[in-house]
Amino acid sequence: LGKATDCVGRERELALLEGTFDECAAEPVARAVLVTAPAGGGKSRLRHELLERLGRGAQSFELLVGRADAIASGAPFGLLGPAIRTAAGMVAGEPEPRRREKLLERASRHLPGEVGPRTAEFLGELTGVPFPDSESPALAAARADPRLMGDQLRSAWLEWISAECEAGPVLLVLDDIHWGDRP
Repeated sequence: LGKATDCVGRERELALLEGTFDECAAEPVARAVLVTAPAGGGKSRLRHELLERLGRGAQSFELLVGRADAIASGAPFGLLGPAIRTAAGMVAGEPEPRRREKLLERASRHLPGEVGPRTAEFLGELTGVPFPDSESPALAAARADPRLMGDQLRSAWLEWISAECEAGPVLLVLDDIHWGDRP
C-alpha cells in the first residue's frame, strides 16, 4: 500500500540463500534451492530481500526470472520463455523480426560460430519467437517430430545456460513451478 515494511523473521533463510549464492559465485558449482510455502507465505518477499542484498554486494550476476502461467500449464520449458525473453531485452509489442534479432544477439554473445544461431532458433521456439525453418533443416525436422523438438529445446537451453554460467554467476529464479512441465 505504498508503505515500506521491514522483513522480519527470515534471517536464517536469507543467510542460507546468500551463502548458497556466494558458494556458487566463488566455485564452479551449481545449486538448487526450493522455497515452498502456502500462498501469502512470503516467498516473493524473500526473493525481493535476497535480490536487494545481492544487488548491494560486490559480486555481479545475471538474473533470470522465469514465471509459469496457469493458462500455458505444461508447455515444454514454459517457465524459461519469460527468462530468455527478458535476458534478450525483448519488449512486448516489438515486431517479430526485431525480437528474433535480439534473441540471436543474446544467444551469440557467449556461443561461438554457428552454435549461437542454431541455439537461437530453438530458443525462439521456447520464447514464442519462431525463426523461419526454410533456412534451417534442423528446425524443420524438429517441427515435424515432437520428440526431436523436445531434445533440441533441451539441448539449446543447456548450451545457452552453460555458456551464460561460464561467463559469470547466473541466478535463475522460477516462480510458480507447479504450473511448469517436467523438463
